[in-house]
Amino acid sequence: MYSKQLLILLTMVLISALCMPGGMVVAAEEDSTPHENPDDAEVYYDGVAILGYYTQLVDHVLKRAPEEVEALHEKGPFANVPDGLRDSLGDFGEASIEISTLIVGIETSLDEMNELAIQSRFEELLVLADEVRQKLIQAYGKLLVIENSAGVAGYQLEVPLEGSSASSKRAYSELEGKIDALRSLLKLLQELMSTAPGTPGTPGTPGMTLEEIMASLHPTEISLEVEPLTVFVGERIQVTGSLESEGIELANRQIVILLDGIPYSEMETGLDGIYKGAVEIPYEYVHQITLQALYYPRDDDIDVYLASKSELIEVEALFYSASLELEVEGKAYPGLDTVIAGRFDYGENPILEKRNIEVYLDGTLITRIHADESFKITVAIDPDMVIGEHRLMAIAPANERYAPVMAETFLEVVKIVPMIDLSPPSMAIMPFAMQVSGRVHSGDEPLGGITILARFSGHEETAVTSEDGSFSMKMATASLDISLVGSKKLEVEAYSESPWVSRNSNTWKLVTLNPILIGLVLVVLVFILVISVRRIMASRRKRGIQPGVLVPKPTMGTVGLAGSDDVGSHRIDELVEQEENDDKRIILTLYTKVLKLIQGLTGTAIKPQTSLREFTRQSATALGPAYSYLDRFTRLVERLLYSKHSIESSDVDEGRELNQMIEGAVAGSEGQPHNR
Repeated sequence: MYSKQLLILLTMVLISALCMPGGMVVAAEEDSTPHENPDDAEVYYDGVAILGYYTQLVDHVLKRAPEEVEALHEKGPFANVPDGLRDSLGDFGEASIEISTLIVGIETSLDEMNELAIQSRFEELLVLADEVRQKLIQAYGKLLVIENSAGVAGYQLEVPLEGSSASSKRAYSELEGKIDALRSLLKLLQELMSTAPGTPGTPGTPGMTLEEIMASLHPTEISLEVEPLTVFVGERIQVTGSLESEGIELANRQIVILLDGIPYSEMETGLDGIYKGAVEIPYEYVHQITLQALYYPRDDDIDVYLASKSELIEVEALFYSASLELEVEGKAYPGLDTVIAGRFDYGENPILEKRNIEVYLDGTLITRIHADESFKITVAIDPDMVIGEHRLMAIAPANERYAPVMAETFLEVVKIVPMIDLSPPSMAIMPFAMQVSGRVHSGDEPLGGITILARFSGHEETAVTSEDGSFSMKMATASLDISLVGSKKLEVEAYSESPWVSRNSNTWKLVTLNPILIGLVLVVLVFILVISVRRIMASRRKRGIQPGVLVPKPTMGTVGLAGSDDVGSHRIDELVEQEENDDKRIILTLYTKVLKLIQGLTGTAIKPQTSLREFTRQSATALGPAYSYLDRFTRLVERLLYSKHSIESSDVDEGRELNQMIEGAVAGSEGQPHNR
């Protein structure tokens, strides 16, 4: 019994020691993979593209294309613009749609007014004139919204600032030019309206009614000829035409030349009613340009002549175009130079030997060069550049007959990630120092000059890698941890002061072994074992048990055959009550009766420490010949209680027979004296 308790105690002590902080690991292993936490990429807004979007809206307005204006405006909510510019952009688009519709309506109404005047439809003319005036007022209101929104865009994109890029300034200047053209168009429409027949406030003819004035109006007819019809941008074309009214040449009248519907230049008719001059094709780099001549009455011609337009004449504009390819050679690293290669492809067009090129990174001008057809540019990357993709754009501005060309790509800015190959020891013997060595590389290239910081059990050590990327250091292991066997993390971090190298770290789990503490624990366990054995031996001596003899604890099925721990007669009744086997119960019941009979005969009771065998021997003198029967019966009961013997019917018969023989012998001996 004591041996089993001692074993359980020692096992619990050992488990408690091993389960102290640190846990147990069967082998060293790498715990993590290289990791890096780059900063979130910043959001960049392309000011040139945003201003170009504004310009396209106004350009479609000038082309009298409300449907295209509306379609382009619907793309506005999906544009990448600053939050402070989104509402302004929406206002700009809405105003562009409305003013485009108003301009088309005004021009159509002015033409109708001329027809109504010729047909003397005075009432309809007056109603239409009032509608045109209202539309003009609305158009000027929308122009004011467009101008204000454009100003907000320039402010938000920092175009007016001195440090803004040349491309942003060019884009904003182009937008302002388109808005100026729109303003000129509204001014022309206002003049046409103010000189139209039936408009209040015109000088008119004194003493004449409106009906009389309109009845005396003379229609005009203007012609236009252009030579040549195909010309390079920047060159001049000759325009000529005549102005007459009802076959009479009108001399000294101002003729407005409209270029794509916008007032571009003015000429004056001679005495023969013929006008001529030269018009320079602007550097718009569009293939088709329309020209039209316009006459409207001024001064004394008001309420005398009607306005007229010539037919539209299309002119093909020629210019040289090219494509530009842009490529970044490899990846870019913060604080280092990177090479950008580019090449122009002019196709069948003449090649421009030298050309200005502006390079922008995230909308900021980083360099400007004068390059050949193929070029390479070395640019320095800011040490604080955010890791990730950045927009790289190259612009070659227009150069006379050569149209502007732009190319863009992405510049991927990365940092070198130092990879750590470590050879840690398979086990850390505490508190003795351990050797830590390894190699740092990036891909196949070793990294020299990298600082290595190792942490283990609260200790830190540093080293610097050699040219081949290797390093070695001694690492202290002593700590206040009282675990016998466990695991601890060895963390190794690689970093550099160079901005193009990122930090990286790995951790390894090492099995830790504390031999000193294990020895102390073993000494304590041996001491406990010795004390426990001594106590067991002392206890046995007090109870009269010889050393080395183990007496099993009695149970219901197995009991020792002799000794103080045996089942005495005082427990037979309990065994009878607990017994489930009927045959065994019968034998035990009969034996109980015999014991009670003998105790009555001898006048003695069985002591608690007396076994059945001892009681039988003590009753031998009083029983006489019946002793042999009692001895046989006792052995039968012991066999049933203490052995694996199975109950048979012959055992029951034998028990009954012995019971009768003992009762008969005891009855025959009654009246005879007994030795007590």
